[in-house]
Amino acid sequence: MTGRARQLTRSTVIVLAIGVLTVGAFLIGQGSAAKIDQVTTATPPPKATDLWRVKQTTVGRTLHFTGTLQRPIIDAPNTAAQGVVTSVNVNPSRTITDGTVLLTVDLQPVVAGQGPIPAFRTLAKGVKGQDVVQLRTFLCRLGILNSCTGRTFDDTLEQAVRTWHLSHGQEPVASISPGEILWFPMLPHRLTPASGFTRGTQVSPGQKVLSMVGKDVSLEVNVTRDQAALIPTAAKVHLGSTTGVVAKTESVGEDQMRMIITDPVTGKPLCSATTVCSKILGTATKLPQDVTIDVVPQASGLAVPVKALQSSADGATYVIDALGKHHSVTVTTQAAGMAFCKGLTAGMEIRTDEQPQ
Repeated sequence: MTGRARQLTRSTVIVLAIGVLTVGAFLIGQGSAAKIDQVTTATPPPKATDLWRVKQTTVGRTLHFTGTLQRPIIDAPNTAAQGVVTSVNVNPSRTITDGTVLLTVDLQPVVAGQGPIPAFRTLAKGVKGQDVVQLRTFLCRLGILNSCTGRTFDDTLEQAVRTWHLSHGQEPVASISPGEILWFPMLPHRLTPASGFTRGTQVSPGQKVLSMVGKDVSLEVNVTRDQAALIPTAAKVHLGSTTGVVAKTESVGEDQMRMIITDPVTGKPLCSATTVCSKILGTATKLPQDVTIDVVPQASGLAVPVKALQSSADGATYVIDALGKHHSVTVTTQAAGMAFCKGLTAGMEIRTDEQPQ
C-alpha cells in the first residue's frame, strides 16, 4: 500500500469513528430525555389521609345577659283623706297589717284596715250598716272592743272609737271620718308609695297614693332579634342555683324580643316553680340579675368530628382508623360539629376524609 493509500485509510477510520460517536451520543441523549419525560409526567403521589386523634373534648357556648327579677305593682285602694301629706310610713320591705299607720295627712294618721267596703261616710253613734260591722270587727281584732256583733254604732262602739283615737295620740273623738282608715280587701300586704307621691303632696278623696307589691316573682330577659336568632328553643337558662329552659320568644318592640323561661319539668314560669327567685329578690320589688344561656349545649368526653362518622347498610355507625379498620361506635350526643361516642379509645387516629365503605 502506498503512503497516500495509507493516509486515506486513516482518514476514513477517523471519520467513521466520529460518526459512530455522534450517533451513540445522540442515542444516549434520547434515552436520557425519555427518562426525564417519564419522571415529569408521572401521576402525583396521593394526598395524605386526614386523621383525628381521639382525645377528651369539651364543647359548648354560653351567652350572658342581664335579666330582671321583679314583683308586680298593683293599685291599692284610693284614699278618702284630704289635705297635705305630712309623713309617709310605707316601704316595700315592711309588711302592713291591721292597724298599721300608713301616712299622715294634716298630721292625722291614716291607718290600714282589712275589709271589703271602702270608706264613704262618717261613722258615728246611731249609724247602721255593713260598714259599721266592718269597723266593729276591725276594733275587735285590735283587742280594743269585746262586743263584736251588731250593725249599729252604739255606746260600746263609741267608747272603743275614743280609745282607738287616744292610742294614736289624738283627741278622743267619738266618730270615724272617711279618711282615717284605708280599707284593704286582704291583709297583710307590702306597700310602696305611688309614683309621684311623697311628703308634701296635696291629696284629695279618690286619689291613688299607694301601690301594693304583689307576691309572685317573675324573671324578664329581653334580647335583640339578632341575639334571639342564636338561642334555640329549649336552651338551658341558668339563674343562680336553678335552671330553666327557653319556651319561646315574643316581640316587645322593633328590635326587642322577650324570652319566656319555664321550669323544664312542670312547664310553669320558672320563678313560680321555685323559691330561688324570691330568695334572690328578697324584699326588693325589682333587681337586675345575671342570666346565662347555653346556646350550644355543654358536652364533654371522647369525640370525633361528625364528618368522621360512617353508616353501614344495616344502619350501624362506625369510624375508620388510620389502618382502614372499622370500629363500631354509639353516638351519645352531638354538639358544635363534634360527635361524642361510646366505643372510642383515647389516642385512636380516625380518618375524617373517608368515603363510606
